Amino acid sequence: MKKITELTAELAAPAEPGALSVRPGSAAGFFVGGTANIGRGAQLECRRITAVDEQLHLAAPLENAHPAGTPVTGSGDPIADVDPAAGAAVPPKLLLRL
Repeated sequence: MKKITELTAELAAPAEPGALSVRPGSAAGFFVGGTANIGRGAQLECRRITAVDEQLHLAAPLENAHPAGTPVTGSGDPIADVDPAAGAAVPPKLLLRL
């Protein structure tokens, strides 16, 4: 079974449209290759994380403004970044051929 990590934080500082990084209250647990989901509802934006320090650096710029306190969730497979075969799925048709 593939290990999936889910994280929850809030923005410690506002993020403006066009931003390529956001500052959560804590970046602990977020990882390169994972997904940062910023906001909720119609303002929800999902971005791939390209680097992590005290900020989450994003693969694409944000389209909306997000005030401090906006929820930031992260998810993904932290092992897949270092081992692309980790959690690889085998299609049922392939299993039938074995």
